[in-house]
Amino acid sequence: MLGILYTFYVWVICFFTFFSHYLLCFFVVRFFPNATEHNYRLAAQFLRCGMALCRIRYRVFGLENIPKDHVFILIANHQSLLDIVIMMMVMPRRFSFIAKKELLQIPIVGWDIRSQGHVPVDRSNPRASAEVLEGLARELEANHPLLFFPEGTRSPDGNLQAFKRGPFQLAVNTGASLVPCFLSGTGAILPKRGFRIRPGSVTVYFGKEIKVEKIAEPSAARDAARALTQRAEDIVRKLS
Repeated sequence: MLGILYTFYVWVICFFTFFSHYLLCFFVVRFFPNATEHNYRLAAQFLRCGMALCRIRYRVFGLENIPKDHVFILIANHQSLLDIVIMMMVMPRRFSFIAKKELLQIPIVGWDIRSQGHVPVDRSNPRASAEVLEGLARELEANHPLLFFPEGTRSPDGNLQAFKRGPFQLAVNTGASLVPCFLSGTGAILPKRGFRIRPGSVTVYFGKEIKVEKIAEPSAARDAARALTQRAEDIVRKLS
């Protein structure tokens, strides 16, 4: 019974956190210069307050590995819907993440995804995915960091799944460096299957930056991306 009450309490806090942020940004911040940046920063603050009220704590190690003056691609494991929330709370720089298009149908959440500069993608349409990667390359050229979950979906048991090549191909095509990351604890708080939430703590580990050389020749770029995929997967496993 206590677990059910706690879950209900947390979802109520989540609703008021998202709704309060939405009201502020939709009616006020959207008219500010650089509204996307303000929207994102306010969202991070609202999320920190919400997590504090829910008594979900977090610790961060390796923030010194986050580049301050150049673009990068953040590579993280994926255990829970909570992963995005935690990353927005702890990252010192604004980033965009790849969101499945179904999230756009959720009231308020869909508006937030668009207004904060995150990128929706239709996973069932390979052609659309290729167009999204081209758009992401333009984001990197504008010095805008990106977040990828290379497993492609949330892990059902917390174990790291094989990485997909997409973000690493993007890194090789653009020369953007990689920052590996491992989140621990999110899957125990909000697992992949189900909406019951448990109290707990999260730990985030940022690994050292991986420099990537830009390669224009297609065949060489594909080979480099495959090697980079395996290298990054091995590093994230070590962080775990």
